[in-house]
Amino acid sequence: MNKMRIETLNPIIDDRWMNFISSHPDSSIFHHPAWLKVLKEQYKFKVFLICLIDGNGVLKGGIPFCEVLTITRQKKWISLPFSDMCYPLYKDEETLNQLQFYLADQKKKDLIPDIEIRSPLNNIYSDNQKLSYVKHVIRLINNPDLIYKTFSKSRVRETISQSLRRGVSVRFCDNKQDLMKFYNLLISTRRRLGTPVQPKNFFYLIWDQLIEKRLGFILLAYSENKLISGVLYLHFNGTLTAKYNGSDHKYWRLRANNLIYWHSIKWGCENGFKIFDFGRTDIDNRNLRDFKNGWGTEETNLHYSYFPTPKESHLFKFVSNKIVQPIIKYSPPLFCRLSGELLYKYFP
Repeated sequence: MNKMRIETLNPIIDDRWMNFISSHPDSSIFHHPAWLKVLKEQYKFKVFLICLIDGNGVLKGGIPFCEVLTITRQKKWISLPFSDMCYPLYKDEETLNQLQFYLADQKKKDLIPDIEIRSPLNNIYSDNQKLSYVKHVIRLINNPDLIYKTFSKSRVRETISQSLRRGVSVRFCDNKQDLMKFYNLLISTRRRLGTPVQPKNFFYLIWDQLIEKRLGFILLAYSENKLISGVLYLHFNGTLTAKYNGSDHKYWRLRANNLIYWHSIKWGCENGFKIFDFGRTDIDNRNLRDFKNGWGTEETNLHYSYFPTPKESHLFKFVSNKIVQPIIKYSPPLFCRLSGELLYKYFP
């Protein structure tokens, strides 16, 4: 009898997970063992896969998790922290149902902590969803010039032309010295926004585990010999995702970010990618949503699923917006970096 069973596997070292995501149409870079290894090594998260296995040991579907500690020292399972979206992967709806019911049953028995899955789910989770973000994608074709014509003339095409006329150049980051220059741009950008920056070692790990293995790259924009902007991309299974970006606000008039995005979109077209993903955006950030919509994107909602239903944290928002942001904005850059080193893992 080919009996199905729920198992917990290590998706970083168990080849069945890599083989499964390599043939699954919905897998993304956030399912990849290399990304999971970055999370494990940087933040010391426990990383595991809740999966359904048939009687022959064949993996039928799974949900990767990290066990994190919140700022209040409570355990929580997240699929996955620091990831825009992470769909459960499965071969049929029955597999998804078994995974969902297993998790719900374990939670009701208080055998596992609270759960957050960064994907919409059906059945038991249908009433436990929250909409906080949207995402924007472009469907790529092998002719980037046709895609260029879909961009807003005033908000995108003209700014790309302006950037070129003003002598901005774009090139790939090819060494760790330039990686650290990019990191300094991130510090400047996050300080301006009043938010902590990820630890420096996090980007060294991304370089070693993803970029060196051709699962990502960084594009840097220069005005003469001055680095003024940069974007870090991750890619897998036909999708190119913009993940982190930084810029020097003194050079915003050169519109270097737009030129970088155009270069990466062209690169995606020329290298056979199907989707360009601008990454998630807070649903209340109207300006950023308008910017991304100017690129002829498809905007879709990002629903996250919870068990039990999350409580609104008004205190967290107050502390973040009224206390943390002003302190970071008006403190030296070192404070932005140190706050990220100390606190980032608690706000995944």
